[in-house]
Amino acid sequence: MPATFFFEGFKTVDPKLDGKKIMHDWEAKIYHTPKDDMNQPLNFGAAARISRLNFLVGYFLAQADQRPQWNPGDFFGKTFASAK
Repeated sequence: MPATFFFEGFKTVDPKLDGKKIMHDWEAKIYHTPKDDMNQPLNFGAAARISRLNFLVGYFLAQADQRPQWNPGDFFGKTFASAK
């Protein structure tokens, strides 16, 4: 079944900052290490907004008359979709 994935992107409030570099450095040095804890800055408002978006996408998909379908020829559909 197709899935959704939301990504916040790399644009920063301060145009002098390189969001992509910040993210890659964080993934390389902090992500899944003992430093990956709640002492890091976290924008709870943004986290709540993306959570609401994820919920609404799932809710509206669940309410639809038809299930989502893979696009014809899609690699993931060909590789992972159940044979009918």
